[in-house]
Amino acid sequence: MSSASVLIALSKYPIFVDKAKEVAVAFPSAKELVWLVGYDTLIRILDKKYYSGTVEESLRPFWEKNRLVCAIRGDEVVEREYIDKIGRGLVDGVPQTWAQYIKVIEPVGKEESSTKARGAASVGKWEELKRVVPEDIVGYIQREKLYTGKE
Repeated sequence: MSSASVLIALSKYPIFVDKAKEVAVAFPSAKELVWLVGYDTLIRILDKKYYSGTVEESLRPFWEKNRLVCAIRGDEVVEREYIDKIGRGLVDGVPQTWAQYIKVIEPVGKEESSTKARGAASVGKWEELKRVVPEDIVGYIQREKLYTGKE
């Protein structure tokens, strides 16, 4: 039987390459990091505008230890088609072999998103936030005044 550790973390870094570096430093013995992302985040991870070099150069080290589980969030056909295009090498600048690092999961909780959570926290809608994230996380967000502009 294998075991796995699960971590929920907050990061100040907007780019996943930087998030992954921070987690790798904090947990050097971790053999693999799996990130649960929505389709919109997958698009951003693979978008060349976020990197100074090519997407391939910038993300090559990321794939050594990191994997993505992509939750379908909107138009299931469009989103699955995009991921299929990665596997066929039809996404500019994205090697088709990267498809092996991305697992798609069935649509679930489409009404829940990190954008909705941040929006609720930014205006103090704590009950709404509790419907999107666990209560302990809501407490942490409140204590640390995250997303309020008062950090």
